[in-house]
Amino acid sequence: MQDAMRSRTSPDALLSDAVTAFIDAVSSLGLGAGAPSTVGRRCRVEVTPPEGDPVEVEISASSTLTNAIAQLTGEQSEEGLVRLVVADQVPVSLRPVLDDAGHGWLDRRGHLRLVGGGLFIDADVPPSPRAAVTRASRVPIAGRSGFATAAALLARPDDPMTVTEIARIAGLN
Repeated sequence: MQDAMRSRTSPDALLSDAVTAFIDAVSSLGLGAGAPSTVGRRCRVEVTPPEGDPVEVEISASSTLTNAIAQLTGEQSEEGLVRLVVADQVPVSLRPVLDDAGHGWLDRRGHLRLVGGGLFIDADVPPSPRAAVTRASRVPIAGRSGFATAAALLARPDDPMTVTEIARIAGLN
């Protein structure tokens, strides 16, 4: 039996996928988007509104925004550059924090907020979930903790131990 396990997305693949999601989102709103250019761990895309001057948007990507929020909101932006983060989910509680820091966001579930450089976008866009990257695991039970759990459940099937008990007996954290 093969189980599919989610594997970690590389930072480069995460950013590339985020840029594609952003370009698709702005295009769905009738805005033009130029070719992306990479700057370190970020990417810049020039967005062209129907009327007005192009705006350069610097895109970063995060799979779990809660871990990156302090870094994102503490950064200083270059003059004329609008910062935006693309995440699988932008929790409602973090949206005002990003807004107050002048940081745009794209919630891949279907909402874009981008304010700056003459742009004001706060709109629903088509959802753009990340493609699940999976790898097949041929071993259903692996590792010390997996074997310890299996052994404990087999040893006492009528009175199974708790996770804490199993960890203590097996010497695991």
